[in-house]
Amino acid sequence: MRHALRFLLPSCACPLRLALWVTLCAASTGHAQSPINVADHTGWNPWTTNGTTLLTDPLGDQQTGQGQDDFVGDSTYYGYAQKAGTLNGTDTFMFRARFNKFDGTNQWGGNGGNIGVGLDLDGNGSIDLVMVMVESSGNVNNRTRTVYFGSPGTGANTGPSTTTWTIDTSGTAIKQTLTAYNGSNGGTASYSLVQTTDGSAFGGTPDSWLTFAVSFQTLQDAIRKYARDSNGNIGVNSIFANWTVNYTTRISFIGYTSTQLNALNQDLFGTSGNNSSTLTWNQLGVSTPMQDAYGIVPEPATYAQLGALLLAGAFVAYRRQRRATSASALRSSTGA
Repeated sequence: MRHALRFLLPSCACPLRLALWVTLCAASTGHAQSPINVADHTGWNPWTTNGTTLLTDPLGDQQTGQGQDDFVGDSTYYGYAQKAGTLNGTDTFMFRARFNKFDGTNQWGGNGGNIGVGLDLDGNGSIDLVMVMVESSGNVNNRTRTVYFGSPGTGANTGPSTTTWTIDTSGTAIKQTLTAYNGSNGGTASYSLVQTTDGSAFGGTPDSWLTFAVSFQTLQDAIRKYARDSNGNIGVNSIFANWTVNYTTRISFIGYTSTQLNALNQDLFGTSGNNSSTLTWNQLGVSTPMQDAYGIVPEPATYAQLGALLLAGAFVAYRRQRRATSASALRSSTGA
């Protein structure tokens, strides 16, 4: 709802707009914008189907045999989570996924494929932007890890069988290079892969947490360049051309892993297999509700309060406008 009304900016000439803007801001705040750390194991908000029910993922449904890219999670151990705050003083999203296999031979290890996130920006059920964390090959201590973005393409992008996205890795691509956690730099690192600390062992061996962070600014730039709206327009020609990303921005997410940049061929988080299903994300139950940067889904009461306040604000603005119109008409009739 907030994004549908986000162009109603405050104006001294329009009391209703001002009242609406203040109400929307008040309904969307209330979380501390504090420093975050890739080594933190508290304060995470798990992905849910409706704000309360955890999105879960079964063991062994990853399609290419790489256990380190197999999402796992149940009602006890969340599978995907999110938080937001400042990292090195920069406003940042942080994502964490639980994977089946932790390679203890190298403590800071690597994942096998690419971990992707699809973003539904307008809440209509289709993916508007794709974000993929790509890890290079070779010695794990020398690998680079980069977050790239791309347009979802001209397909419907409402489910696995209709994805047509293309990731931009060109020299002019918007991207974010990640700094790996080394055991002591959690407050400055933007990537980590560590053994879980809550005891989960879905395959009989310890699981891993993969954590990566993306700044609000980078995501905002990517939305303005790559996001495709429901009219088929991209970037500066789309309704997302002037989007500003902040702590109250609400987005619906899907998570996946893939060995290919422009496809979903490993694990779709929140379901068993279904990498090529003809069902929609919503029908599969793999997309989150519209949630803010912290991963918080607003309670229904928030919308009820918002509606009441909007009606009150509209009535006040209407009464003021009527009084001003009547006073102006009286002055005109009396020659004042």
